[in-house]
Amino acid sequence: MHNEGHGIIHKYMHTSKMTAHKMHNELEKVGLYRGQPPLLFALWKKDGQSGTELCRILGVQPSTVTKMVKRLKNNGFVFTRRDENDSRVTKVCLTEKGRRIEEDVKGIYGEFDRIMFKDFDEEQVKSLEFLLDKIQSNISSIKAIKRGVKNG
Repeated sequence: MHNEGHGIIHKYMHTSKMTAHKMHNELEKVGLYRGQPPLLFALWKKDGQSGTELCRILGVQPSTVTKMVKRLKNNGFVFTRRDENDSRVTKVCLTEKGRRIEEDVKGIYGEFDRIMFKDFDEEQVKSLEFLLDKIQSNISSIKAIKRGVKNG
């Protein structure tokens, strides 16, 4: 356990914030917000997925997918249509504009990967990935932070 755990937490949060800010700036150049690429990656892999499928893949709530799809739709990257076999299901599909930005977005991610890990060997990258998975798992188990009450 870390006695000065706030130091590493601060560094982790600062790194995350720096990455998000730089990524936001690059994605903005192609008309995207930083939270949108995961949904697009899912559609590039398999176009025409339902909101339910996208929630499962992205690990987010339906309201989050709804908001993401609405923004992507307003910017011309996706459209929605009813499923031919079940009119209760809405499918999210890529527009031509949504297909055209795939290489740009993959290029941005690739460049970030290259820059962020330029001095890392393969074993270090695998270790970091393992540690980040472990941190995510630990964070997802938090129900509430328990704080001790100091008397004095």
